[in-house]
Amino acid sequence: MSFKDYTKEEQNRIRDMFNFLDKDNSGSITIEKLKMGIIGLGGELNNKEISELQSKSKFFKFEDFINVCRKKKIDINEIEKKLLKAFSLLETREKGYIPSSSLENLLRNDNVSESDIAKIINEAKPDKKKNIDYQNLVKDIMEANSDDEENNNIKNEENNNNKEYSEE
Repeated sequence: MSFKDYTKEEQNRIRDMFNFLDKDNSGSITIEKLKMGIIGLGGELNNKEISELQSKSKFFKFEDFINVCRKKKIDINEIEKKLLKAFSLLETREKGYIPSSSLENLLRNDNVSESDIAKIINEAKPDKKKNIDYQNLVKDIMEANSDDEENNNIKNEENNNNKEYSEE
């Protein structure tokens, strides 16, 4: 599976993930960011794979990121299923929701700031009993990602149009 084997939408998601990780716009990311990106796209790197990558380089370009995605056979469409599975692990009573306190504890364990936790919980829209319907939350996350992608496409189109005008 090469990069061109991914649909245009999947290619954009991979590119967006890389750009998100490349905060300084240097065109390269560290092994830690590469690992986070692969996890963010629904994959996982084991210790052996990480060691092999680290022995090759300290920094990884977009092409390297694509190659890892291809090698790991990252299926972008599996993200929603994996999110649902992750939330279902928190939800042990099989009622379709989790207490907001469970999500808060999970986020605290990942060293997320209290203000970010509050934002996330607020965006998760807990009900009056402070429960979060995780299927709706995953749906909202996926819609937000697709909205972000659409906004990025609009910005890219505007930038391209601006370049055309400035070159005339």
